[in-house]
Amino acid sequence: MLEWSAREYARSRGTSGAPPSGSGPPPPGVLIARPEVPLFFGNADAVFASIRARIDATPGLQRMVLSLEESPDLDATSIEALCDFASYVRMRGAREGRRARPAGQGGFAPI
Repeated sequence: MLEWSAREYARSRGTSGAPPSGSGPPPPGVLIARPEVPLFFGNADAVFASIRARIDATPGLQRMVLSLEESPDLDATSIEALCDFASYVRMRGAREGRRARPAGQGGFAPI
């Protein structure tokens, strides 16, 4: 249901098998989550629960990337689940002594 590594992500996009910014898997402390299914009312909660579980199981996590390429049209339920997920990531960052920051500035970049 979810794709976790940058190498798998690149391969699925028809590229060389390496992330655009370098080669190999993402650096330590980085998690890339890319649901392989469109998000909608029937699966949004389960998809985000799976990502939250992976976040909680990843020691030393500093950044996470959420790619929603397979979900071009979000319904109201999936938008609500996405908002709840963003709040979870911000709260987790606060518990870890981090502050959620915009992508590219370090810390957690929830979306």
